[in-house]
Amino acid sequence: MSEMSEYQRSVIRTCKGLEANDSGAGFETEIAVVNEKNERIGSLRPLDCHLADDEGVVNSLTVWRRRFGRFFFTQFEPTDERTKSWLNNVVLKDDTRLLFLVKDAAGRPVGNLGACSITGESAELDNFIRGERGGDPKLMLLSGLSLVGWIYGALNIEKIHARVIANNFRTLSVYEATGCFDRGEVPEPLQEVADDGNAGGPAAPDAQASREEIRFVKMTLDVQKFLSRYPWMANPLSRRVKAPN
Repeated sequence: MSEMSEYQRSVIRTCKGLEANDSGAGFETEIAVVNEKNERIGSLRPLDCHLADDEGVVNSLTVWRRRFGRFFFTQFEPTDERTKSWLNNVVLKDDTRLLFLVKDAAGRPVGNLGACSITGESAELDNFIRGERGGDPKLMLLSGLSLVGWIYGALNIEKIHARVIANNFRTLSVYEATGCFDRGEVPEPLQEVADDGNAGGPAAPDAQASREEIRFVKMTLDVQKFLSRYPWMANPLSRRVKAPN
């Protein structure tokens, strides 16, 4: 596993508002989501130090997490206080993690997605939630692909994967619909998460009874399929960001 470069770390911290955005750095912190006709259908707004304390954003994330909590590896009772603590003490402080709000064409937050376990050469997609109705029918699919393109272009990372609980058919169908992810399956136990957002011990007794039955699907990006299937995303990436000398 390769260590993250200082340039990659700076890009991530800039997205979080922890470092000034140098206009010469070669990337935008808000990612446009466009379709095959080059029409903007939404955007990805990184959860920065300002949004982490926004009561409306915090509440939306809490509501969405509660609604779809059964599809997460970690099990706990979401509250606004817990969400705010997680954003400030985990998401913002962890240089290997990013979280984005998915916004529709009108700028309305309708979901979230992110990346974690980021190293110098790999990243894992996570927190894929469609929380509200509305917007383009392909908004979540193209948002995921836009994040893939951004990770590939801005962070120079090609090894991208995602883990999805096997019965989360909605999210799996989105990954499969892209046509550029390969899949495999392995067991994964549930865990509780402490108030500080860190994984704790085994799951609660009611969940532990079935923990041996919990399985996840690992979706692994095929970069060449991605570049060939989505040329409107691939073309801008032909000039991938280079770390300054």
